[in-house]
Amino acid sequence: MVNPLDLIDIQPIANGALQGIGGIQQIASALPIAGIIPYSCGLNHGFKYGKEVLSYPGVPQGKAYAYVKVDTFGAYRIIKRNETMDVGEGDVLALTSEHRAWHRIRGIYTDWVKPVTDGAKAYGAVVEITLPTFS
Repeated sequence: MVNPLDLIDIQPIANGALQGIGGIQQIASALPIAGIIPYSCGLNHGFKYGKEVLSYPGVPQGKAYAYVKVDTFGAYRIIKRNETMDVGEGDVLALTSEHRAWHRIRGIYTDWVKPVTDGAKAYGAVVEITLPTFS
């Protein structure tokens, strides 16, 4: 679920548009998600219902919410960044033309994203995502 103003930035990436950018084949296939729901606010947001005012503010710009369904007592394997190589200038004293560093950020989390079970029905979790800002 995203703000409609962020949809134009997220949808091409989620659908795998980066795979063939500039004629160069990239390792960036479509994300394994079921769909993207744009939601800015509900139709009844701000209307009075009896003595109260209804509040359905929607997704704020710069945020997204991922709904993840897993089996009961399962864990989430979250990959924030796949294997990435950074290349920088070399060192004259070490007689190297460039420095290379590989890194990745991923793990299995079971503490703060556990599924909920209500009776025999298993539910997933909602993960709030802060989208990067580009200036």
